[in-house]
Parts: sequence; C-alpha cells; structure tokens
Amino acid sequence: MAKKPRIMARKPPPQNKANILSGSTLFYPISVGNEYQHTITRTFDLLRVEAETEIKHLFEYTDSPVLDGATLDASIVNSAAKLLRKLRARFNSVFNDMTDKATARMIERTSGNVGSDVKQSLEQIGEGISIRVNMLAPVVKETIKAKGYEAANLIKRVPGKYLDGIGAEVMRSISSGRGLQDLQPALEKHGVKVRNWSKNVALDQTRKVYDGVSTAAMKSAGIRKFEWVHSGGSNDPREYHLLPWPAGLNGGIFDIDDPPVIDKRTGERGFPGQLPYCRCTKRPVVDFED
Repeated sequence: MAKKPRIMARKPPPQNKANILSGSTLFYPISVGNEYQHTITRTFDLLRVEAETEIKHLFEYTDSPVLDGATLDASIVNSAAKLLRKLRARFNSVFNDMTDKATARMIERTSGNVGSDVKQSLEQIGEGISIRVNMLAPVVKETIKAKGYEAANLIKRVPGKYLDGIGAEVMRSISSGRGLQDLQPALEKHGVKVRNWSKNVALDQTRKVYDGVSTAAMKSAGIRKFEWVHSGGSNDPREYHLLPWPAGLNGGIFDIDDPPVIDKRTGERGFPGQLPYCRCTKRPVVDFED
C-alpha cells in the first residue's frame, strides 16, 4: 500500500482567542512626531545654509587651490580646516541645546498620549473590568528616562554626520583643483541625505518612545500580554511582521516578559516598533487562563 502523506502539524497560537479579551490598538501620536522632526530639520536647515555660505565664501575669496608640483597650497587647506572646526563647534552647541529641549517636549507630549491611550484601550476590554494605569510607576518613569536619553543621543549625531561628510568633500575639491565646480553639487547632495536621515530618525524615535512607554504603562496596570498589530502603512514592510501568526507575527499574542523573535536573521527578541523604522504596534490583552 502507498504510504499516506505525512501531515506536518502547524504550531498553534500562544492562546485560544476565545479565552482572551483585547483592548483597542495603540497608535503613536503623529502630530508629536511631526513637531519633533520639524524642529530638528528646521535647525539643521539654518545651520546648513550657514555652513554652505561660509564654505563658498572661503573658496571665492581665497587663492584658487592648485597643486604646485607635489605640494598642495597650504593656505586654502589651513583656512578650510579652521573653518570646519569653527562650524563644528557652532553646530554642536546649537544642536545640543535644541535637541535637549525638543526631546524633553516630545517625551512630555508622548507620555501624556500614552497615559490617555492605554487607559482608553483598557476600557474597551470589557464591561465591568476596571484596570488602573499608573504613569508614576517606577517601570514607567525609568522607561521614559531611558527612551529620552536614547532619542537625544541619536539626534545629536546629526552635526557630526553632516560635517564629517562636507569636510571630506571640501578637502577632495581642493586636492582635485576644481574647487566649487565639484563642491557645490556634492554639498547639496550630502545636505539632502543628512536632512532626510535626521527627519526619519526623529519620527522613528517618537514611535520608539511611544511603544516603549506604552508597554511599561501596560505592565503598571498588570497587563502581561499583547497582540502584535502590523500597521500596514509601510512601502517596504518586513514580511515576517506582516504575515499572520504563526507564519509571521501579525495577530500573535505574546508575553511582555517573554517577547517574540522580531528578526529571524539575528534572533533578536523584542516588541513592535523596536527595529529601525518599524511601524508595527500592539493592543493590550487580558488572558483569563492566567
């Protein structure tokens, strides 16, 4: 007789959804992210104009950089190096001050949204179920502090990222002897690149603050599980995050204290929004079998 085909058992979801109740999905505040990124990119734009103006002025009013045998004209090199040091000091001073203030405001607004959003989400779980959110709980306060520190430090990398690039372009244009002919388009291209990076990082950090603080707020309320919700808003979604559980993460229910693998390549475990530019979110879950 022919052998019967072997049927592979599919891994069941962590819980039977008949035994659980879910709150409404948590979505990060878009207006907060937009305000944060606007403050950062506006400051960057002002400093970028200042830098490009001074560099252009340097090349227009300094002897043309030329190679004299094997020796590069030292005057333009020294002047350029001095200008780049001056720009770095100014960028760092202005950007650090702006970042601390903008991040503090972003943290304050995001945390306020988390408190009301998690409360409203838990109210949707079921009639007669009362769950209190404590935004002053140590786990929430420490998460807010850690996420704020992480966001600010990442944004403060913008001046270095920009000035390292334009510094290299300035010296390259001097050594080539072509001056502004090569430099102007290179400055434009690098400026746009860093501006887009800073904008995306600001939006991503706002999401990370919201997701981290909302998870901590859920824990403060005694919630121990969450359902993974794919946002559906990305042009290039991570397939593993998009596919329904158990082939992917979407719709899976997981323990907060034992989060799922979010990157199958590295084995990294974590939460929605943890990976760079991940827009996934979650909804709180009450499991009556616990």
